[in-house]
Amino acid sequence: MAMNTYMTFLMQGTGTGTLTYADLVPIKDYPDFLNEVNTIDVTTLQNKMHVYINGLLDTGGDMVFTANYSGTDYQTVKALDDGKDKNLAIWFGGTESNGVVTPTGSDGKWSFTGRVTVGIVGKGADEAREMQIHVIPSSDMTFSIS
Repeated sequence: MAMNTYMTFLMQGTGTGTLTYADLVPIKDYPDFLNEVNTIDVTTLQNKMHVYINGLLDTGGDMVFTANYSGTDYQTVKALDDGKDKNLAIWFGGTESNGVVTPTGSDGKWSFTGRVTVGIVGKGADEAREMQIHVIPSSDMTFSIS
């Protein structure tokens, strides 16, 4: 069954031990989670062709999320921009009751740590103000489903 991107959330985890997650700010897009595998050439002079083994997974470094700008949302993200690792996650799935959307991660949760920075996206006439949230991952990305 195909799914659309409705109810996708950038979450921040707080606490110690079992983390408590809350929606950081509403996002407009999220980066690829392709995790390409580097290859290591192990070819010897006895091989007729190149031979490879798997190297490390590579997320590509900077993960970029776009959000609409508001002073409050900017301050919320800017407070995380302190050079220290933060607990973050992308959650797919939620519920809606009386117009209130609640993240559940029922379609998947990708958790990781990373360092956060935020900046304002340049714009022209008749465009929405946006900010970009950059995360440099500092841990493996783990998947779970609730």
